[in-house]
Amino acid sequence: MWDRLYPAVYRVAGSPETWRQALMAACLAWGDGVVVSHIAAAALCGLFRVAQLRRRLDASGRAGRRGTRLLGEMIEVRAGNGRVPESVFETRLSRVLRAAGLPAPVLQHGVGKYRLDFAYPALHVAIEADGFSWHSSRARWDRDIERRNALAVLGWTVIHVTWPQLQHKPEKVVEAVRATLAG
Repeated sequence: MWDRLYPAVYRVAGSPETWRQALMAACLAWGDGVVVSHIAAAALCGLFRVAQLRRRLDASGRAGRRGTRLLGEMIEVRAGNGRVPESVFETRLSRVLRAAGLPAPVLQHGVGKYRLDFAYPALHVAIEADGFSWHSSRARWDRDIERRNALAVLGWTVIHVTWPQLQHKPEKVVEAVRATLAG
């Protein structure tokens, strides 16, 4: 006995229904050239463990392959090595850095008792999105100076970016980050 799922696509009647079966039936129904993408493709290839994703990415020969940089960033976030931006300012700064082709920084990176908005830990370079409202009081200003000095003692170079700089001169922000990363 057969159950008809789609025109010319059948399954054995009474067999358990699975998501893989439904996916394959849909692919067969649509015909040649159909592909499975995103989460379904990852599940079919067994790519849900971070270690498996890293192995696949390393085996892909990253250079020149579209999407490998983004996949690498996603793996690091999934592995817990990255965080998410905490404000619209940080999100826009992250997009500017990415659009410029700069290496992906670690977000919300801890250094001692401090947390950096963006960091390149191996290079001891940090980028701080300094919003006026967050840094406008005398007490906050004093804490910021203390923090800057402590990070400098630990060997960190900190690039400070303001909202007006990001909005009106993003190329200058990118230039400063690129020059600092280059040494």
